[in-house]
Amino acid sequence: MSLGNHDYQGIVDAQLNYRGDPRWNLPSRNYTMQFPLTKKNATFVFLDTSPFISDYYTNPTTPEMAIQLKNQHWQAQAAWLDAVLTSVRKNDPQGWIIVFGHHWIYSSKGIETDMENNIKPLLKTHGVATYISGHIHQMEAFGHEGHIPSDYFISGAGGKVPVQEPKRENAKDLPLRGVKQNYVGNIAGFFTADLDDDTLKVTYYDNNQTVLYTQSVARPSPLR
Repeated sequence: MSLGNHDYQGIVDAQLNYRGDPRWNLPSRNYTMQFPLTKKNATFVFLDTSPFISDYYTNPTTPEMAIQLKNQHWQAQAAWLDAVLTSVRKNDPQGWIIVFGHHWIYSSKGIETDMENNIKPLLKTHGVATYISGHIHQMEAFGHEGHIPSDYFISGAGGKVPVQEPKRENAKDLPLRGVKQNYVGNIAGFFTADLDDDTLKVTYYDNNQTVLYTQSVARPSPLR
């Protein structure tokens, strides 16, 4: 679970302190979870991405968002992410690292330049296999062959059907980046992820559990 822009329109600390349901897992703005596989390990890193979106500071959607973001700075977030990824990779050079955040880097709407400029270089440096996000209310999958991360997944259609939004001007730059749009589902749905020592398999479903699309990710080759 990761904080998103709508959480910043309320009281973030109330969500961090909530203990009313054992299924609720939001221990901090940023945190990690580790899981043993058969021979390898997987580290999931959850990042609070709202402080990276510069527009939220200049054009907050609500007065409360301005208050909640006042003491949050992307530089601190990036420093935390860099330190965590450095530690994980030092202690587990062959393991999986998957990073989760609310805001996408690439989507059918274009490129989130704040995210691309300030987060993607860290993902590349530390051999992160994939970045998983939401924010946009549909399901999307991208490939970036020959790059790290090699894959990007969006799952934002679980609670709200898509809203028609115009594409950004920079959407035309996706092919220039070598980013390939493999799937876009503009219906309600979700995905599951199956992870073993060498492969991550992501499967998208509609709300009737019909399989819509599957994409597999290999553990980054420099780390095999």
